[in-house]
Amino acid sequence: MLRFIFFLLFIGSPLVTISYSQTPTSPIPTLPYGELIAKQDEYAGKRVRVFGYWFVFFEASALHSPEDSPRKNAAWVDFGDLCKGSDGKLKKVGKDYVGNLSVVFVGKLETGGYFGHGNGYRYRFVVDCVEQIKKLPKNERVPK
Repeated sequence: MLRFIFFLLFIGSPLVTISYSQTPTSPIPTLPYGELIAKQDEYAGKRVRVFGYWFVFFEASALHSPEDSPRKNAAWVDFGDLCKGSDGKLKKVGKDYVGNLSVVFVGKLETGGYFGHGNGYRYRFVVDCVEQIKKLPKNERVPK
């Protein structure tokens, strides 16, 4: 019996300590693109889930707020190592698609530089997971 108590105190207690010292993973903040830009100091470099419009054209790949044009406060979109299922969602859009798409992306916002085609964007959003992507009706595809 004494050995059993010894085992629990000296061997078992570190295991209990280890299991309680781990914190559960924090949920990913979810916000509209306009709020991400408004609070860029808080969210830059952190993994977030963002929803907005992704404008795709010949030399453009810009994430923006549905209320704004694809150039106003837009972030250049790049893709990192994508989570499972993201490639399939992107392929459904098609290579020849032009215009806005409604999207939910998970990734990180980068600031403090110039990004994209001709360094024309003040922000860059690096996508690591495409959670949702939806084609818009033709009248909503055209940028404002």
